[in-house]
Amino acid sequence: MIIKRYAAPLAIVLLLGSTQSFAQCGALEPRMPQPPPPMPRECGPPVPPEIRAQIDQLRDQECDQALPIQQKLQVSRHALRKLIDAAQPDDAAIVARAHEQAQLQAELLVLHLRTESRIRALLDAHKPSKK
Repeated sequence: MIIKRYAAPLAIVLLLGSTQSFAQCGALEPRMPQPPPPMPRECGPPVPPEIRAQIDQLRDQECDQALPIQQKLQVSRHALRKLIDAAQPDDAAIVARAHEQAQLQAELLVLHLRTESRIRALLDAHKPSKK
């Protein structure tokens, strides 16, 4: 009788005590894999500051040239959405706007590729020649 009277509270105390110690060891927390270490910003040999400045200047020029194209792209995208949402969508107008979108995206891509080509030329000129 006495055992029955104290068995339930004793079991609860033992369970709570073991749960707390179990939780303290971190076993109850889900284990997430460690994230990979951050990638280095630059791969390869270090770039001298004057070359880095030229690269930054080329990228700034690209951003300045891309801004008006991106604004036109946004206006064209908005107009295309209005055409699509119309009660009676005009297929010819939608196709024309889609072609305009494609042309503007192609201009952005060409601008970006030209900039990358210029940057590679700068880096190739900076590379020490192999013997």
